[in-house]
Amino acid sequence: MKRWAPYPFVRIVLSFIAGILVYLYTGKEFRYSPELFAFFVALYLVLYLVAHRLKSVEANTLAGIAGLLCFVADGMWVTHQHTEVHRPLHLSKLSATPAYYVGVVDDYVVQKPGYQNTVLQIEQVQSCRGQSAALRAPRL
Repeated sequence: MKRWAPYPFVRIVLSFIAGILVYLYTGKEFRYSPELFAFFVALYLVLYLVAHRLKSVEANTLAGIAGLLCFVADGMWVTHQHTEVHRPLHLSKLSATPAYYVGVVDDYVVQKPGYQNTVLQIEQVQSCRGQSAALRAPRL
């Protein structure tokens, strides 16, 4: 473990990226990211206090692994928060079936034989019941 000692930021970043990848490939419907993060933070604090009291290499290594698992869980949690489907104004959260959309074209229209492709920023949705819902998504 001594060979990683001069590069703590690399370990932290790799753990955070691992959390993002774990979420993207396995847990898109995993709803317990904050609880998992809180569990690993509590585990880290307990193991840190034990390692500080025992002053052994094994306890210190376990505390370090728990600390890196905190960053893995944080990567999962941050990715969960920034996934569009989980936002309150996402189209999947509408109560009625959408009938019409009002939006602004955000990207160039790509003309291909047989179809067109572009990105549309939806601003308003008209449902089948005649209700109108304005969607105001933050622009990045």
